[in-house]
Amino acid sequence: MDFRSLNVKDFMDNYGGMDILKKYVPQIAKPLMIRPFYKKTCGEVFDLCMSKKLVTEEQAQKVIDAVEAL
Repeated sequence: MDFRSLNVKDFMDNYGGMDILKKYVPQIAKPLMIRPFYKKTCGEVFDLCMSKKLVTEEQAQKVIDAVEAL
């Protein structure tokens, strides 16, 4: 599966997204922060978070690796 093209809602509902985010990027693991992005892809959201310096590239890579390991 390609994490970057995965829909955020699918990631949260079907892949245990909140647990993965809490483990690797707790600063954005808040339902109220995530819900507005449900129609976006994970790639778009992580690009935005990295541009705003909410998530480092290292943290993003850990999330990608965790999802692709599923």
